[in-house]
Amino acid sequence: MPITSTISSYASTEQFKAHCEALGHSLVEFTDSDIHYALRNASEYLDATYGSRFIGETATFGQSLAWPRKRAKFQGRFFPDNEIPEKIITASCEAAFASLAGVGEDQELSVIENILSGLIQPEQAGASVFGSVARVQHGSV
Repeated sequence: MPITSTISSYASTEQFKAHCEALGHSLVEFTDSDIHYALRNASEYLDATYGSRFIGETATFGQSLAWPRKRAKFQGRFFPDNEIPEKIITASCEAAFASLAGVGEDQELSVIENILSGLIQPEQAGASVFGSVARVQHGSV
């Protein structure tokens, strides 16, 4: 997905809805505002939790999110430095849904780290992971 330096989330509301529909997740109780807020928080969560471990380096100075990245090599190929990898979009959707659905943080981290496999560098010995997806109150923004 080509991006600009001012995007506020890795996935759009439409991408999130398609992702959830494909997995059979019901979204009837959530408004587009709820979803937008959850996606923005999920993107911030991914950056705060994994940003220092993402492969490559930010594509442009001052961009609002950690992706896109330049010199990000995965399975022998470089990602375009103006696109967000599908794995990042998927991880963002999963984190946003976990927030909306109230999924436990341990379960959430496990799923997200599996999705991000190959895009994050291993943790250094003694390092810890901080961050939590903000829980979106149903019907509030």
